[in-house]
Amino acid sequence: MTNLLNEAAEFVALRAKLVSLFALQHVYPESFERSAFLPKSGHVHLEGDTWTWQRHGLGLRFTSPEGVVVERFRADEPKDLFEIFELEEYQESLGRKGDLEPKLKDLAERGLLERVGNYRFVLLSDKAAPIKSKPPSCI
Repeated sequence: MTNLLNEAAEFVALRAKLVSLFALQHVYPESFERSAFLPKSGHVHLEGDTWTWQRHGLGLRFTSPEGVVVERFRADEPKDLFEIFELEEYQESLGRKGDLEPKLKDLAERGLLERVGNYRFVLLSDKAAPIKSKPPSCI
C-alpha cells in the first residue's frame, strides 16, 4: 500500500515539473479559464526527453516519447492535489492496471493522504519516500 503512496508522490512531482516547464514557455494567465490565447499543443523538454502537451478545458495532458501520460485536469489547482483518474491514467500508461479508488481511500483513512471530496486527494509530502527523477518507464 505504501508503494501506491510513493507512486502517487512520483506522479505529483513529475506533473509539477511538467506544468512548471509549460509555465516557463508561456505567460501563465491568472486564471487558466482565460487562456484562449495559449496554443492548443506543444512540447517541453525534461531530462533529455521531449514531452508533448495538449491543452484541454482547464487542464493539460503531457505524453512522453514512451507513452507515459501525465494529466493535469485543472492546471490552476494546488500541485499536490490529484484526482483518482489522473493517477489511474498515469499508472495505466506505465502498464499497471487496477482500481485505485479503494486503495487511495484506505490511505486517506490511515492519514497518509488527505481526501478532498469523493475523487480527489492531497499528497501529504512528509508521508512519501523521496522522488525519482524520471518515471519508471524512462529509467
